[in-house]
Amino acid sequence: MNMKIKDSILVQFALFASLVVISVFSYCYLFQFLPAQERMMKKGLFEKIAAVTVLSKPSLIKALETQDDITLLSSIESISSIEDVNGAYILDQEGKVVMHNKTTEWGAVYKDELSRQAVSGKNLLLQKNVKSGEYLFSHPLASSATLVIALSGQKIDETLSSAKKNAFYMSLLSFISVVGLLILYLHSRIFSPLKLFRHTLSSMTLGSVTKVPVRDKNEIGAVALTMNEIIERLQLERTISPGVGQAQGGYASFLREAGKVLNDGLMITDSQNRIIHINRKAQDALALNDTEYEGKHLLDIIPDAEFLSLVKKSMDDPGQVMSGEYKGRTMRLISLNKAGELTPGTIIAFISRS
Repeated sequence: MNMKIKDSILVQFALFASLVVISVFSYCYLFQFLPAQERMMKKGLFEKIAAVTVLSKPSLIKALETQDDITLLSSIESISSIEDVNGAYILDQEGKVVMHNKTTEWGAVYKDELSRQAVSGKNLLLQKNVKSGEYLFSHPLASSATLVIALSGQKIDETLSSAKKNAFYMSLLSFISVVGLLILYLHSRIFSPLKLFRHTLSSMTLGSVTKVPVRDKNEIGAVALTMNEIIERLQLERTISPGVGQAQGGYASFLREAGKVLNDGLMITDSQNRIIHINRKAQDALALNDTEYEGKHLLDIIPDAEFLSLVKKSMDDPGQVMSGEYKGRTMRLISLNKAGELTPGTIIAFISRS
């Protein structure tokens, strides 16, 4: 029985492999690559602004101690003019603005969580303001004052956006390459040999016994060796069994002689689908040119799926006359494969049109 394959294993594997590869790339991209990129850029920004504050710290501390507001404002404005700096100011322990590059902010009290962490910290600290997108860098100047610098997060965001786009394209290319290579490998190493096995088994159902080539010493090769052992046994049984003419006896000889004088095409095969007799009319109907066909297998002479399907149907229902059409010719078939029949085999007649 021929089974129409609807759910290909290759397609199922391709879908499964796609899900696996997507999951792996998503994990690496979301939880490894992007966080590492962000950490690296934050580190670069931190080191850059830390170098600036270290150089400015002595003059700022001196200005605070001497209450030199002019020098303090000048230093704050110098820091504010640096690239990527949105503003700079000094907070006391209560979060009150001692000095700001914006005079409107002088005397204001910042009570937000970021400001509290800045004035309470004893070390350099870089925090992100989620609402504004800015980064706040804090540097303790003395026990009662902390320098806070507001840094633009635009460059980091743009760099991350570019990194996301590049990572997406690279991931897509890698995904297509990995899945494609997996499919090609499996098709070559597994699915192609399985297709060959299926073809061989289908041929064996019609009596043809051709060995399967053993290409690799793996599980597929082991299956091929097992199939070849079965084929060798079938070939041995053919060798031991009686010859074609002897197996069919007088009944087949009678049909051969009758076929010589019939106006219709006639073909007779044995139980193993080897040709016992085929007259000229049948050869013309099948477009066969050679003269010696007796003893040859149907699959070797007429490898046509439509014709072989009709023969198979007749063999599956022995004793019943079947009709069919082949290349515009009407065929009558009957298989004598029941126990006790005179001659096991199939008789095929090609009816001439008057």
